[in-house]
Amino acid sequence: MRIAKVFKKHVASRDRFRKSAPSVPRPFPVKHSPGNIRIAKIFKEHVEDKLDNILSTHNLRPVSVGLYRQASPRESNDPAELNTLVVETRSSNTKSMEAAAIEMCRLFEVHGEVSYPAIEVEVRDNQKMEYNVSRPFPDDAALVASIHSIKLELFHHARELLAPFYTSIAFHSRMHKLRPHEKPKPTVIVLFREKSVLEFNKVEGSFLNILGKCDTDINLKLLPGWLDFASGSFPRPVRLTDAEKLPVNGS
Repeated sequence: MRIAKVFKKHVASRDRFRKSAPSVPRPFPVKHSPGNIRIAKIFKEHVEDKLDNILSTHNLRPVSVGLYRQASPRESNDPAELNTLVVETRSSNTKSMEAAAIEMCRLFEVHGEVSYPAIEVEVRDNQKMEYNVSRPFPDDAALVASIHSIKLELFHHARELLAPFYTSIAFHSRMHKLRPHEKPKPTVIVLFREKSVLEFNKVEGSFLNILGKCDTDINLKLLPGWLDFASGSFPRPVRLTDAEKLPVNGS
């Protein structure tokens, strides 16, 4: 049975190595700032000294621990900004990660009388989680030709079926931020509004059917976000009328 999901939950379901309690992890990218002073005090007095015991009970070893305010960089004043205790570990046991997050979250509730959305706990493995960044698309004639062969069909498909929900389609090379030695993978990124509710498994399948027509392997990634003109002191882009044949970097 297909189930419609809020997009945030769909993104979280695709990242096995980030587990949060009591909600799901905020989709990347996120910006970090120091945590709330009151929440930090509760952590120091009632949680920090119990953290190692909780993690060891679930066979987890902490690599780093930090209390942050997490917010979306796409919003200058993110109304959903919240305090998150982030525990980095090294583990393939996602059930243990989730159980540890739930236990630590309960400590805040019992000893500090604070709960979500004032605080959440996230246990993650930075090396295995979906922590991908974009790199320049390779100058590969065969790859570019494959993209061109299905580009119009991708856009037509999105406009016909997903117009109220998707915001843009982009073509990137994607790689894990902490594994720079790996070869970037050509990826079609479809950007959606964060509060979209759809049968995203079905959406993914429909895009993969189109990408399957390519002669080259191309990945698919559904991400939250949108494209916009730069604001503030940056000038709005203008159409080039006299571009150089060999522009210098920054042109």
